[in-house]
Amino acid sequence: MKKGILLPLIFVFGVAHPLHCRAADDIQVLTPGRSARVGYQTVDENRLLVSVLDPDGRPIRGLKAEDFLVQKGDRKARILSAEPLETTQEVPLNIVLVVDNSFSMKKRRAVGPLLSALDSFLQTVRPIDNIHVVVFDERQKMLVGGRTLHTRAFHSNDVGQFRDFFKDAFGRAITSGTYLYEAMVAGLDIVRRMPGKDQKFLVVFSDGEDINSRLTERTVEEEASGIPNFEAYCVDYMPRRKMNPFLKSFAGNHGGRIWKAKSAKELLPIFQSFTTTLLYRYVVTYRIPQPPHGTLTMAPAELDFNRVTMIGGAPIADMVFFETGKAEIPDKYVLLADRAEAESFREEDLTDAMERYYNVLNLVGRRLTENPAARIRIVGCNSDSGPEEKNLDLSRRRAQAVRDYLSGVWGIAASRMEVEARNLPSHPTPMIVLGGRAENQRVEILFESEELRRAAAERFIVEINHINQIRIVPHITAEYGLSHWRLTISGDSRTIKILEGTGDLEPFYAFPLDEFGLDELAGFRNIRACIRVTDIYGDTFDTCTGLSVVRVSKREAIRELVGPPHGELKIEPETLTVEELTTVDSSPLLNYVFFETGQSEIPERYVVFSNQSETESFDERRLRGQMEKYYHLLNIIGQRLVANPETRIRIVGCNSNRGVERGRTDLSRSRAEAVRAYLRYIWGIDSWRMAIEARNSPVVASPGNLEEGRAENQRVEIYSNSPEILDTVKSSYVEEIADTESIRVFPRIQAGYGIEHWSIKLEGDGFQMDSVEGDGDLLPVYTFDLEKTGLHRIRSFQKIRATLGVTDKAGNTFNTDATSSVRFVRREERVARKLGYRVMERYALILFDFDRADIEDRNKTVLDRIIKRIEALPEATVTIVGHTDTIGNESYNMALSERRAKAVYDGILAGIMPAAERITYRGAGPHDPLYDNGLPEGRALNRTVTITIEYEKRQ
Repeated sequence: MKKGILLPLIFVFGVAHPLHCRAADDIQVLTPGRSARVGYQTVDENRLLVSVLDPDGRPIRGLKAEDFLVQKGDRKARILSAEPLETTQEVPLNIVLVVDNSFSMKKRRAVGPLLSALDSFLQTVRPIDNIHVVVFDERQKMLVGGRTLHTRAFHSNDVGQFRDFFKDAFGRAITSGTYLYEAMVAGLDIVRRMPGKDQKFLVVFSDGEDINSRLTERTVEEEASGIPNFEAYCVDYMPRRKMNPFLKSFAGNHGGRIWKAKSAKELLPIFQSFTTTLLYRYVVTYRIPQPPHGTLTMAPAELDFNRVTMIGGAPIADMVFFETGKAEIPDKYVLLADRAEAESFREEDLTDAMERYYNVLNLVGRRLTENPAARIRIVGCNSDSGPEEKNLDLSRRRAQAVRDYLSGVWGIAASRMEVEARNLPSHPTPMIVLGGRAENQRVEILFESEELRRAAAERFIVEINHINQIRIVPHITAEYGLSHWRLTISGDSRTIKILEGTGDLEPFYAFPLDEFGLDELAGFRNIRACIRVTDIYGDTFDTCTGLSVVRVSKREAIRELVGPPHGELKIEPETLTVEELTTVDSSPLLNYVFFETGQSEIPERYVVFSNQSETESFDERRLRGQMEKYYHLLNIIGQRLVANPETRIRIVGCNSNRGVERGRTDLSRSRAEAVRAYLRYIWGIDSWRMAIEARNSPVVASPGNLEEGRAENQRVEIYSNSPEILDTVKSSYVEEIADTESIRVFPRIQAGYGIEHWSIKLEGDGFQMDSVEGDGDLLPVYTFDLEKTGLHRIRSFQKIRATLGVTDKAGNTFNTDATSSVRFVRREERVARKLGYRVMERYALILFDFDRADIEDRNKTVLDRIIKRIEALPEATVTIVGHTDTIGNESYNMALSERRAKAVYDGILAGIMPAAERITYRGAGPHDPLYDNGLPEGRALNRTVTITIEYEKRQ
């Protein structure tokens, strides 16, 4: 008897040649060159149960391994064997038969044909097969999943026992009711309890619709849901032409098929066809060739470069940077002492990028020594700003300093080094960039050889972990050996190295970093290696390493060199000598009171008393300085009128006769009345002694077309019939003089980033005397006038201290200071030591009229006094200085002031012969004004000549 396996069409059919089906594992089965419908199911890994049917649905017999093609995805399998199912004993089947044994089978005379069909099936059962049968039973019931079902199940490997079971089921145990759904649920319960990886089949034979079950079609579908490796097949023997809808959908939903038996005589042929189809299947054993596979690793996982750059990150070349205004190679550069040190210089000992840069001149020297034919150009540059503007000499001296070092220490012949000088470099750094000016203050060393010039970019970059190669290790398995491989190294997706070959791979591949170029490697964000291998069957495999990160720490050379501001501050004089000076001061009395435009009130800058009692303590001899005396003009005249009761004065009111004052003699009178009223009610001068006049412009007027001239014409003029009233004001007092008029501060600061802000303060023993501040470059010297503080205060100081605070454009600060000592010489000390003490007599001529240099009567009186004084002091020196206001042309005023001084000089010499050797004169013009030219009285008092007599007096 032939042995076989019942597999009720548990395959999926294709539709055309080559026919294949695609399962979840993406297996394709084909029979190339044949018109066939091919179906398969997986038995286990690398084995398939394959059905091959001709267009009429008949099995195709006699196929061999070479007749099959199995593919998984794009990979072709090697077919190891193709064995007919009927001859194998290694593939068991798990089948559950659900058989309708209701009374209708007997009524339709179908019991005999069905038993014959079942017996034909039983002939194919093998010992390895696992067969279960479920029938209806109204007496002996089953408990399944908490349900009591009208069913009975039977399991055996004995064909005889199956015959007896079926005879009983259609005899004594035949049922009056139809319990199809309950029997299917019982069968599904048996299927579910079978091993999950095994193939499981449910075959349902039905004689009619379910009439008596307590279960529904939905219950059956729910029980079948989720069973792995499960297929369902049905035979519909119901007495109607159309297929039972539920059985048809049930078989279709679970990968099976349904047959329609219209009469009892069709049952046996259906079962025979069924069995025949199962027997002529093939167990195909195959193997999918394993393509090459594996991994690729690269070390290091990261590269850490340290490189020296220009501002902005560009690689630095062979350059030396200099301090502002200097041509000496800065101390930070490594300068060897002599040829012996140069010969022992080892470049390989320089492991830090900045250390290499500080040795730039030695690296250049080494290259020139190793390449005796090489030549260089040494280009000196400057920043072309501040003290370096257009300073080609400075650029040249910088280049020569570099040449001298290479010649003197490295022995490079001068003929191999061409020196050039220019202002800004050919590719300057923008001055607005922080540190740009300092970066332009450089010497560039340019090799004529392009190869040596390119090497400069590699010179100042190092891998800080001392990694000198990239190592790539392939971990590739190729079952059938390799025919070809290609290794690619890329940086940021750009290919930088390709290596390829045939046959087996080496254990590793090493690539020196220098082979790629450190400059190029440092320009990438990451590096990756990829490999493609092809085995002898043409299968390829690609894999890549992870990304090796490239990190670059950039150090801008100029920022390392420049650092914060530094330098020093000097102060002059180192010792300031302040000495007491006895001063005899004779000042002219300016007899004008100036008024504001359109006003007749005496301005507030004049000193006026509020009542007569205040006049009692007034003494003109206590007044110091011309301006203090002038602002007491009315009090001086008042006191002199009191002392000379017979004298009279004339008070002339004037206006500018312009604008609001044009023709306003009434305003002029009011101004004169204001002056007379003050003298009348404060100083008690009788009105009959003070005559009033009113006019428009003064007799001797200043130019009315100028604002300054109009202000000077708005005045009251006071005249007297007695010279004592308007005589000079004499006073004698001790004041301080210094051996200099100012303190000078000299900042000498290097600020490579440029100065953002600076401030200079001048202090005396903690007291702030003066200060100045600003932005940008410092001037070479700052002068502080001692008058601002006053020598009377300065004489008490022990030290004068100048402090400088600088903030550069990078935010760095620097502070420094310098001190000057103060030496104070008292008059009493000189007297006690029997030394002479200094005396200075100062005289000013009565004022000159506007644009006049002639000496009038009043000035002649003063001049006579001076002549007599000079005669009495034969050791005294006399200095005559002419002055003007600021109205008019400067050169004209200079000449006018000199004419005034010369007129006085000539007048003195005319009265004293010989005395010329101790008398000097000069004109100061509008420069170094004695008084404020912004006030009319200041301009009037500046139209003068001062005579200073200096001598020593002994007790």
